[in-house]
Amino acid sequence: AALAIVVGINLVVDQIPARLDLTQDRLYSLSDQTRKLLDGLDVDVTITTLGRPGNEDKLVKEVLDRMAAASRRIRLATVAPETNPGWAKTYAKTGTLSEGSIVVAVSETKYKTINRYDLYNYQMNQQTYQQEVTSLAAEQRLVSALQFVTAEKVVTVSVVKGYDARSLADYGLVSAVEGQNYAVKELDLIAAGGVPADADVVLLANPGLDLSAADAEHLRTYLAGGGRMVLLLDLAQLPGRAPQLEELLGNYGLGVQRLLVIEGDANRFVYNRPFYLLPKYEYHDLVAPLSEADLPM
Repeated sequence: AALAIVVGINLVVDQIPARLDLTQDRLYSLSDQTRKLLDGLDVDVTITTLGRPGNEDKLVKEVLDRMAAASRRIRLATVAPETNPGWAKTYAKTGTLSEGSIVVAVSETKYKTINRYDLYNYQMNQQTYQQEVTSLAAEQRLVSALQFVTAEKVVTVSVVKGYDARSLADYGLVSAVEGQNYAVKELDLIAAGGVPADADVVLLANPGLDLSAADAEHLRTYLAGGGRMVLLLDLAQLPGRAPQLEELLGNYGLGVQRLLVIEGDANRFVYNRPFYLLPKYEYHDLVAPLSEADLPM
């Protein structure tokens, strides 16, 4: 009788399509937001893992399997680049694809790649100075990629190159910005002959040289037409005189003042240098998510 009961239970369990997550922290469980996104998909999406079938990261594969089980629009595949060089070349336009990387695609022209290292969160070990895995980030990265490939419009950030300006890569922010579903492009104003029509935002980060008259006029025309621009200035890097840049700012009632902010509280600056400030979060809706997540400033 006991055997019959066990067999009966197994038969019933085998008919249940759902998969139970019995891990202590519900490591594999999809969030409600993820399920809502999957329920609302109206196009087919193929998620491809690079590598040999059977060699996939087990933790990441579990998340992928659950996403596929939650939506008939999700199709999973595994491709070995060495045996499919044409496929790898098609999707490697945004960077090098390595084993364990993932491609989320609606078509050959609308896709997003996820580096295998971005599928986990890391933290520096203060004793060994080595990066250590702290948690799985696969679901967040996959959701971001799904939002990107299914969005009707993707905001494009055009980063001005030249003038000794910094790039997002210099700040280590490319993955973070693209992870928020912005498309990042370099912009050579001279070669492009102006700001391209698909530029939703222009970023000029810490130029070390003044703009040329022609490029200043390109930016002026773009802004006059309703364009948006983010300008970051490091007064230690900016030349003593930058008439073209300052005139551009002056058109919008802005100016550059070469002033130094000094902290009077010895507990809020570093190594007896009162201009090396230690920032502190105060309460505001804008910084609340950062403060609650205990992210460093």
